[in-house]
Formats: sequence, C-alpha cells, structure tokens
Amino acid sequence: MRPRGFTIVELTVALFVLLVAITVGMTAWSQALVNRTLYERRAAAREAVALTLERVRALELAALPQPGQQADVPLPQGLAPSLRNARCVLATEAVAGARSLVRVRVTVRWGPRDAVETGEALLRVPPADAAGRMPP
Repeated sequence: MRPRGFTIVELTVALFVLLVAITVGMTAWSQALVNRTLYERRAAAREAVALTLERVRALELAALPQPGQQADVPLPQGLAPSLRNARCVLATEAVAGARSLVRVRVTVRWGPRDAVETGEALLRVPPADAAGRMPP
C-alpha cells in the first residue's frame, strides 16, 4: 500500500513556486505604485505649464523678462504639494523674422532626477505709435 500525502520534494517545489509567484506579484505591485506616482507628478507638471502660460498671456509684456532672459515664477496654487522641490522658469526670446512676436517658454523641473515638462506660446507684441510709445 502506498502512503498518502505529499513527499518532501513535492512540498519544496510547491513552496518554491509559491514564493516566486509572491515575489513577482510584490515587484509588480511596487512598480505600479511608482508608475502611478510618476504619472500624477507629470500630469501636475503639465498642468503647471499650462496654467503658467495662461497667466503669462494675461500679463503686460513689460512684466515679462526681456528676450533672452529667464525668470523664476511661482508654481500655481494647489500644485506645489504634488511637485515638491519643483522649479518653474519663464524664458522669452525674439522670433527671427517676426518683430511683432515673442516666444515664451515655460519649463518645470521636479524630482530627484530633474524631470522636465515644457510648453511654449507665441505672444503678439502690440505695435508702437508714431512716438514709439506702447499702447496701454
């Protein structure tokens, strides 16, 4: 008569397979959490870029940095907790061949590896009057 139950080898193989499955599952779970956090931060950075560009469009041109210069701007309210240690930089440059346009670039850098999101907009410079004064 054959004894009932499992042998030690069968139990060892079953435990090994179970251990490998648990390890793979835990690794996949932790990677999913990392990816979700990164996705949320990227979405917040994109939103910060879009909101900053909208804020820039509402500003007077005199409030912007001169072409070729950069200025740090604060992050929009509510996004700072999502983007810890983030830096938002506004840069302007003249558009070659178009005196009435200014290119505005907003760059948001965040995270330990300096992840970057950027956005650009072209702003029209209002023409000066005959005396060289800009309209109000």
